Amino acid sequence: IHQLVEGIANLTADVSGAVPNRRHLNHLEEASRATESAIAGLKVDHPADLIVTHVRVAIYEIGAISGSTASQDILHRIFSDFCIGK
Repeated sequence: IHQLVEGIANLTADVSGAVPNRRHLNHLEEASRATESAIAGLKVDHPADLIVTHVRVAIYEIGAISGSTASQDILHRIFSDFCIGK
């Protein structure tokens, strides 16, 4: 558990200066909050299912940036704004 807490804590960092747009920043902020909640839950021995919920939110938010968890509507909106492959 200690290694997990350290690993999750290392994932939280201030990336606001390196984020290309507001949508990414919003997702990173949500992922950070969820990660912090998971860490806090681990420190006070919350049940694993509650901690996993926070971890899943963090994974979802990161995936929304990469496209791995984004809905088709979001993907369409993103790619309609860019000229890719032309």
